[in-house]
This record gives sequence, structure tokens and C-alpha cells, in this order.
Amino acid sequence: MTPKSTTLDGSYTLIKSTDTTYRMDTESLTIRGLCGGRDAVKQAVYKLLMTERDTYVIYDKKYGVRLKDLFGADMSYARAVIRLRLEDALKNDERIKGITAFSAEADKNKLRVGLELDTVYGEISLDAYI
Repeated sequence: MTPKSTTLDGSYTLIKSTDTTYRMDTESLTIRGLCGGRDAVKQAVYKLLMTERDTYVIYDKKYGVRLKDLFGADMSYARAVIRLRLEDALKNDERIKGITAFSAEADKNKLRVGLELDTVYGEISLDAYI
């Protein structure tokens, strides 16, 4: 949301930003057109999962997931902690109401995370390697 001031007295009204964004093609690593609604939320969650929190100056300090300290840690510990960190990261997106189902499985040196999210657009399922 962006505050928009129309008077000199400093009063303002909040305008919600649009839900339309550029569509990322993760296979070819290109941008192809636009997306909105469910696809935009799914893409936002994917992007959030792939961004280490408090690392890149372009992002707010609340954006991303803190994962760096889990590299090399025991997989059972990582599985126990990751849900809490994901919930913390996702709470900043007003389109996401919460996580309804969560799974985390070790696959060699990666962790496969399965999420079912309750969003303003209904249930969304997502699988990602982190």
C-alpha cells in the first residue's frame, strides 16, 4: 500500500497496490508477460523462499527467509525450525492467511518443502527445494 497525499495538511489515504506482476519463467530464467491472482501469490511465495532474509539491500529487512544458518545443520533440526521461519516470512503478505499443511523431507543435501496455503484466492499448493 502506498500513501497518497492530496492536501497540504499532511492527511493521506492508503491505496492498495495492484496484484499484477511480471511472470517469471523459472525453467528458462526469463520474464514472459504478466500474471495476477493465484499465480502472482504462488510466484511471490517461490521468490520469498529463494531469498535469504536481511542479505540484499534492495529488499526490506522483513523480506525473505532466514536459512543460511541451517546449512550443514542436522536435517531433523532444520525440518523442525523451517516451518516457524516460513510462517514468519509469509505473515508480511496480506494475501496469505496462513499455512494449512506443511511437509519437509530431506533429499540428499537439500530440503524439499511442501506447503498448502490459505490465501484470499483459496488454497494454493506449492513444492520447492530450499
